[in-house]
Amino acid sequence: MATHWKTLSDREAEARRLFSGHVAQLEIQLAIYGNEHRGTFHLFGSAANGAIHDASDVDILVEFPQDKIFAACEFAEKACFERGLQPDVRPMIWASNELRDRALSTGRSCP
Repeated sequence: MATHWKTLSDREAEARRLFSGHVAQLEIQLAIYGNEHRGTFHLFGSAANGAIHDASDVDILVEFPQDKIFAACEFAEKACFERGLQPDVRPMIWASNELRDRALSTGRSCP
């Protein structure tokens, strides 16, 4: 019986598929939370555009009513950690104009 050894490229492709699957699950969960709490999560960067690499994290800007924004940030971080994803979460109001513009023009919004 022949043994199949996974090459580095095989392992990298598998890791990208796994990461992408976790991000897809995360987006569903964020959309549900956003609908329930009248806010929006904006995913951007490598997790949103598919250019996943070894150091990929999940960049999220959080746009919620002021009284709900920190709970929404905490929810997004926890949802990432539950999937083994490294979050980079911040309130939209704390983001620079450049970051905000990039997130809105190149990212995906939930919901």
